[in-house]
Amino acid sequence: MKGIILAGGFGTRLYPATLVVSKQLRGELEITDVNRAYLERGQLFVEVLGRGFSWLDTGTHSSLLQASQYVEIIEQRQGLRIACPEEVAFRSGFISLEALCKLASRFGKSGYGDYLREVARSLQNSISPRA
Repeated sequence: MKGIILAGGFGTRLYPATLVVSKQLRGELEITDVNRAYLERGQLFVEVLGRGFSWLDTGTHSSLLQASQYVEIIEQRQGLRIACPEEVAFRSGFISLEALCKLASRFGKSGYGDYLREVARSLQNSISPRA
């Protein structure tokens, strides 16, 4: 299966590309047409997604609901959050453990804050010296 990762999205560069793309029958711009415009200008960088990645179409009410249910099931069964930028930033070395704990405190006693605190605790236990 192939997919596209939009790291940071198109930002302000999307509008010029949409000028060269015609609207489809339903009156919407197709992202594949925008991607093609960037590809033709040599400004699209593609990476094939490997195992463990999923493309979730959310273009209709039904597909949005299905995607939401899929994410909920994966998170519940694996005990991991999907797309948790704070965790990714820490594991990638962009922020310290202290910064992760500070970010977790911003979410108070919410489930998301609890998850970040648990990530910090488990990582702190794995790197602290044992007696």
